[in-house]
Amino acid sequence: MSAKPLHNQRHERFAQYLAQGKTADESYELAGFKPHRGNASSLRAKQSIQDRVAYLQVKQAEKVGITAERVLAELGRIGFSDLRKAVKWGPSQNTIVEGENGQPAVVSNGVTIIDSAELDDDTAAAIAEVSQTKEGVRIKFYDKRAALVDLGKHLGMFKDDPAKAGDIHLHIEARLANLG
Repeated sequence: MSAKPLHNQRHERFAQYLAQGKTADESYELAGFKPHRGNASSLRAKQSIQDRVAYLQVKQAEKVGITAERVLAELGRIGFSDLRKAVKWGPSQNTIVEGENGQPAVVSNGVTIIDSAELDDDTAAAIAEVSQTKEGVRIKFYDKRAALVDLGKHLGMFKDDPAKAGDIHLHIEARLANLG
């Protein structure tokens, strides 16, 4: 990664636009070049540009407090979330509803939602949405499987080569040692 700006000012502007998420074609034009898809692609492929873009993206992430550790922690909150920390259900969860003739009736095996003030931070972070519906309250969690897959990929757990897959335990220990 290159901490120093590129010597060519147009290359530097090109790298900055790429780091902001613009396409190579857009970045090429915004940097002051005449539109040319092939040249934009070739310039993007240069190692000096790739290094500069990587550096700028890391700096942008640091500026807003995004680190690899924080992303992994958030994925872990989602991946290891437990629905039982947000709702209770079963025979002990009785709900009083309006029965026939307006008389109260008890419904067994109901669902009770845990008050948001009582949720731990990890459970609250795993909840994507809470909404009121005609039938009651709906709680939607973030995609647990996707978070676990992302964590597994980061840890190198999913290998196409079965011969390499046997060393999963060592990979996890090595990654955890690097985080700590």
